[in-house]
Amino acid sequence: MKLRIILICVLSGTTAFACSFERTPVGNDEELTEAKRLWSSDLGSETIGSRARSGETADDKTPDKAQTGTKSREDDKKDAPKASERDAGRRDDDDDDEEDAGQEPARKPTQCGDDACPLADDQVAACCTAQSDVDQHAARASGSCGIDLREVDEAQYGQGCWQRDQLGIIDPRCPARGSEPGCCADDGLCGTSDPARHLGCYHAKGAELRPCRQDSEPVGTVCDPRGYYALRINVDSAWNGRPGGLAALTDDGRGKIQITLLVRVDDVDAATGELTPKVNVCGVNLPPFYSSTLCESYQAIFPETIWESHVLPPPNVSGKYECAADGCVMSLWPSTYLFGMRMENAEAAWPTAQQTPYLRCPGLPDENCFADDDADGAPGISIRVQTEGAAETVGACQMYPFRAAPLNDSIGAIFGGVRRADRLLVGIRARVGGSVRFGGDCVSAAGSAVVEYVNSRASGCYVQPGTFDLGSITGPAGLDDRCREQEASFIDLSMPVYQVLGAGEAPSEAGMPRDSTPSEGPTVQVVRFPADVIPSCFDARLAPF
Repeated sequence: MKLRIILICVLSGTTAFACSFERTPVGNDEELTEAKRLWSSDLGSETIGSRARSGETADDKTPDKAQTGTKSREDDKKDAPKASERDAGRRDDDDDDEEDAGQEPARKPTQCGDDACPLADDQVAACCTAQSDVDQHAARASGSCGIDLREVDEAQYGQGCWQRDQLGIIDPRCPARGSEPGCCADDGLCGTSDPARHLGCYHAKGAELRPCRQDSEPVGTVCDPRGYYALRINVDSAWNGRPGGLAALTDDGRGKIQITLLVRVDDVDAATGELTPKVNVCGVNLPPFYSSTLCESYQAIFPETIWESHVLPPPNVSGKYECAADGCVMSLWPSTYLFGMRMENAEAAWPTAQQTPYLRCPGLPDENCFADDDADGAPGISIRVQTEGAAETVGACQMYPFRAAPLNDSIGAIFGGVRRADRLLVGIRARVGGSVRFGGDCVSAAGSAVVEYVNSRASGCYVQPGTFDLGSITGPAGLDDRCREQEASFIDLSMPVYQVLGAGEAPSEAGMPRDSTPSEGPTVQVVRFPADVIPSCFDARLAPF
């Protein structure tokens, strides 16, 4: 019989706290040496793009399947560089020169004006768009984050800078291009959707620039954008199961992540259509994880009290609103949101599980980079693991009851003799944006989203009372027992890497084989609240999407 285990994860903004490594060993010498090697090794060339989407790691020997990246370290702890910067690739001491010789220097995220850009994939270079790129329809605006794709295919992409995450709505009126579905871009012209390169709804080189917005006809119903909205983003995603000591610990999977927002629009610039809404995150729902070996499932639950926390940072969002004959379109530019964790540069490489114990943020209590954004006194966001009921039966087992997460891959799990975690302490990041078109009633809208990544790390956990390790002399866990260091690392190593599926994409071969149908991509639904209602997050979660 095999054993499978859990994992839990989910979502993420920006704040200015420095993060660095503590030189004091947290584990034994062997663990510290390995963490140092990972921090300054060729993992520095890994990026959030291709590795995160495929679920690969930079080193197949590394059990962590999260996005990887290196950050430089100074000799003196006081002057250690920030963990969110991947700059010079320097080492703790000169004695490591021979070990690190020949390694590729780590890269810094590109800065375009005030915006930090997501790291580009290994095969491409990050760049900032220019007016010439706008003139060639490779970008919507100059000074935006982009990628140079000439090394991938100069004949197809040319030598310009292609803007990332260009917004648009999947639209059958626009022709597809190979496997890329047609979309109506936010400039009113048909394009195609390319999630693989993070271009969004773009105009391929040489493609016909066909209008998709009825600008030549009189504007129909003009919806007043001012008011409150509930917004839900649906993210079709896939992930690989976690390997373990006995066998694979969790199944490969596929499901939808749902993010609920409460949006308030006070005004729109009459000349430019630009808007700066006030946005609150009001809910995150994750799909369940399955273990067909143990015939059980694992479901992460975000308590509603998280979204009411007075210290939870709001996302920094801006966008545009404009109307045409076929309806009014509201667009929210892609932005990155962090909660439960801090990075000076929110777009920098997401830390690996091996790096988690060495992250230090001088601006936070105890220099802990996991911020107590739900104000419960514990680092990070506290999420609950459901222990009642059962998940839908989708595999070989007759039932998949919800269980707390096993804290090791011991054979004792087969016989019920393993400590389990029923609460996890996590930090989350996500980069999202989207466009929706309102109907004639001005109440509901639907459209397409851009979601580049959903990352998570675990700083610790709490043991489910009464659980115990088979053969242990310590006895069952009591109330509010924190996980041991090794158990917390096991949970962190088990965090999944989500492959966000774009329109027309299917899970990679290494991913979930259960459902390989092409995805419709991330979608957005919006419901407007009545003018006389001042809604709360509770109301947003109950909105009739």
